[in-house]
Amino acid sequence: MDVGGGYNPRVYKRMLRRVRRKLEDYARFSLDLLGGVEGSPDVVESVRARLEELIASGGLEQRDVDKAKAVLEFLRSAPGWQVELFRKALNKELSRRAAKSGKGQVKRSQVGEWRRTLKEIRRLKERLRGYADYVLDIVGDLDDSVDLVDQVRDNLELLLGREDTVIPDVVEFPSGEKYNARTILEFIKNAPPWQLDMFRKALEKELYRRRRLQEDIRRIEEALEKYIEERGVHVPFHIIEFDKIACFEGKCHYMFKVEIGSKRFLDEFEGTLEELIDLFKGIVDVEAENVERIVLKAERERRRAVGELRGFQELLIELEKHIYGNAILTISGHKLARPRQWEGLSDEVITALNMGLQKVGELEIIKWDASRLKENLVVYGADPEFWPEFYRWLSNSLKKSKTISILLRSFTKKVDETTGLPIKEIRGYIVSLEGNNIKYHQLTARELLEAYTRDPETGKRIEPEPAVIFCGPGDEKIYPTL
Repeated sequence: MDVGGGYNPRVYKRMLRRVRRKLEDYARFSLDLLGGVEGSPDVVESVRARLEELIASGGLEQRDVDKAKAVLEFLRSAPGWQVELFRKALNKELSRRAAKSGKGQVKRSQVGEWRRTLKEIRRLKERLRGYADYVLDIVGDLDDSVDLVDQVRDNLELLLGREDTVIPDVVEFPSGEKYNARTILEFIKNAPPWQLDMFRKALEKELYRRRRLQEDIRRIEEALEKYIEERGVHVPFHIIEFDKIACFEGKCHYMFKVEIGSKRFLDEFEGTLEELIDLFKGIVDVEAENVERIVLKAERERRRAVGELRGFQELLIELEKHIYGNAILTISGHKLARPRQWEGLSDEVITALNMGLQKVGELEIIKWDASRLKENLVVYGADPEFWPEFYRWLSNSLKKSKTISILLRSFTKKVDETTGLPIKEIRGYIVSLEGNNIKYHQLTARELLEAYTRDPETGKRIEPEPAVIFCGPGDEKIYPTL
């Protein structure tokens, strides 16, 4: 049934009746052919295994072979709810046959056993869905052309083989059972084939769900990017978390965390994807006015810093001519200033919350995102509230440290053919403050390469980072090869 095409109760009931009749026919055929089902706690898996054995033995008539293959194809490709209906049809037919043979007492005990088994199977399915969600969070997307369970096993073995790996635990609700990567790896190694097949199906379903979510995210981002461009005012838009449940008649219950402009929204929405996009556009309209005010404030702060320190403008011009879209500035010094937004927080709290401060020996390091919004406008800071703050922070850091280093990582639109990663240009600068005069010296490409390809503790050579170009003054560039 195509839920997106609209729900018609009569059509749905007719379709359901046809499915049930077909599955009841499959159940009768399977039990006539097999005579009984044993060898697995799940009656469906037992039917599947016995049919495969019979077809492989070559002892069936051709018409039975064709129908048995049809049943197996159904079990391979049917959605979960149809397989559940087939299980109920098998149990019902088994009960009917037991009653007809006069084994009433056997029938009652079988029904109780089947109910207990079905409950166990449902619990197993819930646990395997949790396993699938957990491992895909860790290993990411999988290759459909390779067995999914094998890929999960290989990835988990690689992950657990690393000494520095931190393995999170998950508590299953409502049972309270804990599991982690080791638990799942042990399951893969020791579980019977029918349980591994259930896990494989859980992985397939969760992968499909996540890919559909990524498609929705892509549609939202493309629509908002186009809308923001048409509006002429850059409003940062980032989807941090996104999920949807209970889709019906083309509408879903969406749950999301997004950053729009200088605000973060954690909310829920019920409607179509197009209605959700319209909701985000409305927020962009409101935030656009706020962003315009922040840009004007940032320009005022920049003029103030330029007037205060000679050479400040020249340093910014040098950096910004190498910022093509997005970039990252890694700035280090012996005593860096703290952004006003961090006031009241200790360095221990800032570091623990991963807000952007690092300490290596006597050096302090803070990273700043940079973005070119327009041809003549570059802003510094992931959050618009930081855009005006950057200029005050940089001038104060120079006053405190006297000498700082700046590593500029500029993202280009080119893609590395070997890795498929975007190519980055890396430049390094030593910036010093003498009185009120800023002077800077750019590192050569060779100096950068040496710094990036040698272990600072052992002095041994290490492989260069892929998809990077080390850039020195002018057109000096080194393209490292692995």
